[in-house]
Amino acid sequence: MIRNNLLSSIVGILILLSGSFVTAQKATSTYFGFHTELVRANTTTPLCPNVTQLPYSSYSQTIEELFGPNNEIGLKEGSIEEGDPDIVWVENEGEWLQIYYDGWWRSVEFGDEDMFNLRIKNSNFSIESHKDTDWYIVFSGYVSQKAMVYEVYTGYHVLNRGCPLPIRLDQSGISTSSGFQWGNEKTADIVYIFNGEAYEGYYYSGKGWKKLGTDKGYFGDVYLSSSLAIDIKGKEARIVIRPPTPLRRSKLAPKVHPTIKPPPKPYVYTSIEISGVSLPLFYARWYAYNHKVWYTTEVFDPTIQDDWFTVGLQASLPWLENPQILSISASLLSLRQGVGRVVAEWATHPSKKIK
Repeated sequence: MIRNNLLSSIVGILILLSGSFVTAQKATSTYFGFHTELVRANTTTPLCPNVTQLPYSSYSQTIEELFGPNNEIGLKEGSIEEGDPDIVWVENEGEWLQIYYDGWWRSVEFGDEDMFNLRIKNSNFSIESHKDTDWYIVFSGYVSQKAMVYEVYTGYHVLNRGCPLPIRLDQSGISTSSGFQWGNEKTADIVYIFNGEAYEGYYYSGKGWKKLGTDKGYFGDVYLSSSLAIDIKGKEARIVIRPPTPLRRSKLAPKVHPTIKPPPKPYVYTSIEISGVSLPLFYARWYAYNHKVWYTTEVFDPTIQDDWFTVGLQASLPWLENPQILSISASLLSLRQGVGRVVAEWATHPSKKIK
C-alpha cells in the first residue's frame, strides 16, 4: 500500500511538471564536467586539468589541490634514490622541478622541503610513470564558457586546452589568433599535440593545417590534447583557444525582462566517488529550492551529439522537508569526458511577482 501511494505521488508530480506554464523563466547553473586522461606505464605523459575547482576561478592549482594532501590521486611512492616513485615534472620560474611523494610532497631540487603548496601555472605538468601498467587520472570540476587567451613571445610555451571536451584543431581558433604565424615547416609557428605516446607538430599553411614531416593531406580534424605546446617564431602573439560552440556564452542572445522571477540558480557540487560495487562515478549534486521547481539536467559531448541533450528531470518531494539534495551521476568506466548543466524552472506559476 505504501508503495502504491508513493508511486501515485510521483506520478502526480510528473503530471504537475508536464503542466508547467510556457512563459516560465529559467535559471541555469554554472557548467560542470570531467575528463579522464591515460597515463602510460614507464613513460612520460603531459597532462593538465581542463576544469577549475571553483566557478570562474583560476586553472592554476597547488600540488596538494591537484594530487591530494596524502597522494589520494595514487601516484607510485617509494625511494627516490632507488628510482621507485612516479615523478611529476612542473615548471617553476623557468626551471623544471621533479616532484614526488614519500610521506609528503618533496622535490629532487629542494630536498626535505614540503612542496604541497607549490602552485603550478595553468596546472600544466607531466607524469613520469614508474608503474608497470597503464592507468587513468580523472579531473572534475567547473567548466568555463570563455576562450583561453595567452600572451606569448618568441619560444616554446605549454598551454592548457581549457575545456574538458575534444576540440578540433581547425575549430580551435588558433590559426586566426593575432600574431600567429602561417607558413611552412621552417617559418610557421608550430602547435605540438600529444597523441598518447609522443608530441606531433602541426602548422598552418594558409590553406589548412599541415603535419610536420608529411607533405600530403590536411590535419584540421586532429583533436587538441589536454596539455599542448606551441613554438612561436615571431616576436609575440595572442593565442586564443575557443571552446566548442554550444559551450560559448552568446553575445547576441536577446535580453529578457521577466515579469516573474526565475527560481534560484542551482549551485552544483561535483565529486568523484566509488560505488558499492567498486565502480568509479562522477557525481553532480545540488539543493532543490522546493517542490514547485523542477530541474532538467542537460549534457553536451560532441562525440555523442552535436548539441545539448537531456539526461534527467527531477523535483523534490512535497512531503519531505526542504532543502532536499538532488543528484545525477555518470560512470567513468564508460565515459571519457562530459559537460553538464542544471536548468531550473517553475513547475507552476509562483505567486510572488517582481515589484
